[in-house]
Amino acid sequence: MASNKRKEHFTEDDTDSSKRSKVAQSPLKASKNIVSNQNNLPATLDHQHDSDASVGPDHHAPSILKRQSDEFSLKDPFWLYLFITSALKRSTQFLKNHEVNTMEVDATETAPFNQAIKECARMFNIDPSMTTSEEDSGLTEMAEIDATTHHSGVIVPSEAIVHHFERPQDFLDNTSYQQDNHVEACQKLGIEDPEHPRVLGMQITERLKFWQPVAIWRIVEIRSNSNIRGAILADGFGLGKTWIITGYLLHLLNEYENKVQIAQQNRQPLPQGKPILIVVPPNLLIPWAKEIARIVRLNRFKIFIYKCVIHEESAPKHTTHLTRPMERVTVVSDTSPYGADTIILTTYQSFGQRHGAGAVKKWQRENNLPVVDKPKEMPAECPYNLSGCFSMVILDEAHMARNKQSGVHKTITWLEADFYFLATATPFYNTITDFRGYMPFLFSSKPIWDDLEDEHDLDVSTTNPFEVVDDHPAAIGRFTIEAVTRYILRRGISTETAGASMRKILQELMIRHTYSSRIPFESGPTIGSEIPLAHRKKIEVEWENVEKTCYQKLSKKYRKSLLSKSEKSSKYMWNMRAKALLNGSMVTKNAVYEFYRGVPYRQSPSSIRATTKLELLLRGSPKLRALLPIVTEQVLVHREKAIVWCAFPATQVFVCAALREAQIDAYIHVGTAISIELLLKRDKWSASKTRDEMQAKHGSDLIETFNTKPDECMVLVCLYGVGASGLNLQSMCRNVHLFDTARSQAAVDHAIGRTCRLGQSRSVLVHEYRLKKSFHDEMILRNRRKARPGMVTDLSTTIFKDLLEGDNDSDGSFAALDHKSLAKWVVREGALVELDEDEEPQEGDSQDTEEILDLLAEMVQDHMC
Repeated sequence: MASNKRKEHFTEDDTDSSKRSKVAQSPLKASKNIVSNQNNLPATLDHQHDSDASVGPDHHAPSILKRQSDEFSLKDPFWLYLFITSALKRSTQFLKNHEVNTMEVDATETAPFNQAIKECARMFNIDPSMTTSEEDSGLTEMAEIDATTHHSGVIVPSEAIVHHFERPQDFLDNTSYQQDNHVEACQKLGIEDPEHPRVLGMQITERLKFWQPVAIWRIVEIRSNSNIRGAILADGFGLGKTWIITGYLLHLLNEYENKVQIAQQNRQPLPQGKPILIVVPPNLLIPWAKEIARIVRLNRFKIFIYKCVIHEESAPKHTTHLTRPMERVTVVSDTSPYGADTIILTTYQSFGQRHGAGAVKKWQRENNLPVVDKPKEMPAECPYNLSGCFSMVILDEAHMARNKQSGVHKTITWLEADFYFLATATPFYNTITDFRGYMPFLFSSKPIWDDLEDEHDLDVSTTNPFEVVDDHPAAIGRFTIEAVTRYILRRGISTETAGASMRKILQELMIRHTYSSRIPFESGPTIGSEIPLAHRKKIEVEWENVEKTCYQKLSKKYRKSLLSKSEKSSKYMWNMRAKALLNGSMVTKNAVYEFYRGVPYRQSPSSIRATTKLELLLRGSPKLRALLPIVTEQVLVHREKAIVWCAFPATQVFVCAALREAQIDAYIHVGTAISIELLLKRDKWSASKTRDEMQAKHGSDLIETFNTKPDECMVLVCLYGVGASGLNLQSMCRNVHLFDTARSQAAVDHAIGRTCRLGQSRSVLVHEYRLKKSFHDEMILRNRRKARPGMVTDLSTTIFKDLLEGDNDSDGSFAALDHKSLAKWVVREGALVELDEDEEPQEGDSQDTEEILDLLAEMVQDHMC
């Protein structure tokens, strides 16, 4: 039996606080205290005690850099380390010595955005007269550097931190979305050996994990509910959703073949066999095909890859590439090659182009028909109408289809599949209102009151289906768009009430396992016992005075233009340039371009100080000055790879430029393999090739290099949400840097989930950079408030039983959410504390529901993988 604790890598030396001079006092105020502030966690680095620190074969990476060259050379790690630390020191000293009152920034209403940025950047320019003669004295006498003396801030795993992070993992493990009938599930699936579960048709060398047969059988149960037309698989990142889906498809095929055999024996008509459509992001198309081929025996499924352009050498064997648009007459004909054993893999973009509104308008023009600008439905006579052609449509990374107004959503809705299956670790990617886009896929299109004797029971205007007991006839109304809109998504409904009501829907159609889930619930091993924890540390930085003055002048203006009304709709949209500035990025992409074209960069190395270029890039970004020493230590000293996540393309360019100037092998990932030199040419891809094609080719090449070559592509600079969904980056990387604030907490979870997943063998170290007294703080608070209703749906029914299972008030609010029902939880000195059974609140303790849930949301966001 596997251990019930999460796998963790540390030695006795890591757990002995007496051996660390910088270890802070434990922030725990009581044995059950949950603390929101983790800045007091140990911040020093001692990789000599961290047994899993190294990517390479030397698992005890030294913290000492010995000089290899007597003369200055950036190829020598010793000199490069000094070069970087010297640039950091000088850039900071320059800002501290700068006279604030000499800065003249035009931040008037009429000043162009770029002009204001240029004025700001002017104040951080370098005097070219500073020559190499100013190099610090004494460097040439040094023979080695002890990197631990620089206190870069790298996280050190320890037993105290492990316990600090394990408790929040339990908070969001809701058994309402799980079952623990492993043996029963195996029997019903025809699995002969529950200890080594294999669905009939799997490769003989492959096995399911112990929680996966239970999930497969739960899908079967959900599909048997006539009031539901879809299900959600929301297992945590890296827990094998692809395997669960493939196992379920094998079970479906086995069941279909049994029905065919019975029909043949009884000389009855054969059951209709429809193909299965799987829609994925572009970067996951080939990985999906390869994974199915790995799991399933040869020729068990016919796999078709349905995409405009594909590189044949990248596709697995025994797959067929469909280049021409599929037509209905081909799919439904008696001679159709697409049957129950057919899987069609496509991307959201490709399928939308061929079967969406654009395809309809093109067909109308070609046939001299009136062109409808925004068709609400697919014309029945259109040959590209595939309504009813698929037995099931599977949406991987289903949050990409959450926007009900998007063309992708409309195209998939037009399919009218027998069953929809939504796979995403973050069903509420933005807010709980994302469920509005899922409802057409999940709820039956047939009026559910047709089978009821008294239709009045289903009048959601008079009966709240979320207030009645589960076996009441009116409870069926929970699975209607009308009820969800009125009692969950309507303005004025408290976030706690909305979350508690949503939970009653999700427990009937969603499967969700977390790293803390157990099978059996009480005594079984945890699912994540083989996945090391992700340790997360907040690094809070501040502006220097000159930077702060510039930021305040510019932000005063650009806050007013932060939102703009869309010309095509009544919605408001972010001004991304203003948002990037307010988020703490003082240098735009154009400013970096100008830097590389300007005098400081083009001057000969002999005429300027060696660190001049790097110093310029470090001025204006406190976060970059905090990031660089940590990445330097990870990459240069310990030869580990790292991923930096940004919110804006301009920030990607900025960060990558600085890392390149520091001689760190960094690349920008935007779906194409672009180094900073190529990006600066502004020729990102050939006009003769589509962006989708370039993403598939170059993006996969870059990821392959990052995952397989230990000495190449040491840092990957990524963009939240762009080409990141579904990436597996855990094989050679465990260092994650959250440089910017994402637009939602789910985007952050996705970023961390690229490395914290099955297959990761070491502790994942997450460094999050926050800029004090900036728009950054407002974004964090906004994300936390947006995520709170979704968080309530995930809360553990064991830890928060009183909160989730209280009686309902007649006015539609939940008594479980009032002051009394949360009596076991208090906020004490800024920390969330669970009281013992007979313990009373102390003087000064707060039991305010809003405050407790806000602190819980903050704590969960700061600790979760």
